[in-house]
Amino acid sequence: MNRKTFQINGKSAVFFVSAAGVAAVILLACIAPWITPCDPLATDYANTLCPPMPGHWLGCDVMGRDLLSRIIAGARISVLMGLAAVALPAIVGIGVGFIAAYIGGWADTLLMRVADLFQSFPEFILGVAIVGVLGPSMLNAFIAIIAVTWIRYARQTRSLVIGIVHAPFIETARLNGCNAWQIAVRHILPAMLPQTIAMAVLDIGPVMLLLAAFSFLGLGVQPPTPEWGALLNDGRFYFSSAPYLMLFPGVAIFVTVLAFNVLGTSFSRIINNKENRL
Repeated sequence: MNRKTFQINGKSAVFFVSAAGVAAVILLACIAPWITPCDPLATDYANTLCPPMPGHWLGCDVMGRDLLSRIIAGARISVLMGLAAVALPAIVGIGVGFIAAYIGGWADTLLMRVADLFQSFPEFILGVAIVGVLGPSMLNAFIAIIAVTWIRYARQTRSLVIGIVHAPFIETARLNGCNAWQIAVRHILPAMLPQTIAMAVLDIGPVMLLLAAFSFLGLGVQPPTPEWGALLNDGRFYFSSAPYLMLFPGVAIFVTVLAFNVLGTSFSRIINNKENRL
């Protein structure tokens, strides 16, 4: 086996391992209500701040709630809301960027100036300001993330469409009688989607961290609903006496974000290698 083959096999292995990890996390989030060993909301003051032990493998919080059950239940919000908080801004951004590039003129100028307005503020600061105005809740945190993340998709889509619309195969499609709608759907969208999907996968980790940050600050999920960022916030008051209350939710966030980041990086490399061969 030569060095090049070894590198290709190594990259493929990283991609499939990370994909398997991401699939496992998503599956866990989907079936969480049916596999939690205890009721994540049930309190038991006899087990207040009990350390990890049989029956409560990750310990209990200050209200005697099983931490393992709360982490598993929290995956449903942290992971699935993270995926939704990437998908919706991506759809909005792709639509805005596509219209701006394909129509051009006043539409391009207007939409890009709106994007400039949103981009003039740091994402986190703008998100906190939006949640502060709307009020702390998971829905408002979700709205804030959409408001601050759609711009990157709009700009990338605009750039890709401008580069594709003048490509030779688009001119060939016009000569073959394709109208503007057919060109957009059949030729431009398939050409730009792989890079946009790669960007979206890379964006899942940072968006999950942003959701966790909102909950940690008390701006996202509200008690007693379990969510990984909220679990970190609950455990910080007892870090010296019960560090596992922050350790285990932090590990869950770290492993999940790492899996999505590695998958996104591997997928981006695959897309770039295919484009280079073309």
